[in-house]
Amino acid sequence: MKPKHLAARIDQCKRNAELSTCKRRQFGAMIIDPVTNSIIADGYNGPPRGEEGGLCGGSVCARDGIESGTRLERGCHHAEQNAMSNASRQGKSMIGAWLIVTGEPCEMCAKRAHHDGIAKVIILRGGYSTDDGVRYLQRYGVTVEYVEREGYGGKFNADAGNGTGDCATAPRAANLDAGDVYQTA
Repeated sequence: MKPKHLAARIDQCKRNAELSTCKRRQFGAMIIDPVTNSIIADGYNGPPRGEEGGLCGGSVCARDGIESGTRLERGCHHAEQNAMSNASRQGKSMIGAWLIVTGEPCEMCAKRAHHDGIAKVIILRGGYSTDDGVRYLQRYGVTVEYVEREGYGGKFNADAGNGTGDCATAPRAANLDAGDVYQTA
């Protein structure tokens, strides 16, 4: 995928997150075809389809009083879940696709991405506080790449040697295995 197209998709994913009505955090996700530069599906975190009141519990947040990072089955549908469900609902294959997310996926979403055939997950830094999902993806061979939330501007180094020719290799993220996670310049 050309760097300018990836930069545009990252920007669209960030804008998608702004659609979320969640009062705790806003997340966006986008599934793209890296060969055609096209969007397969997108999503943001929010209540179930048709929920009146705009929040996961109707007019209240179903996660109020629950510690962050626990009981993930409670609350909003995750952005990644919505994007993958939107693709499935339309009969679109995700095999070999890339998933862009505005924060680290939880382990539940990582499992779904892996089983749906997502080949690469591009994560905007600073969105979520756990790396359980990232570790799961790495364990099962899904490429994980970090980009900075601000300042990406399409400044990707196509000559870098991370195996994809898309983005520059950079120092690894803390507490992850060397060579597994890359950061764009």
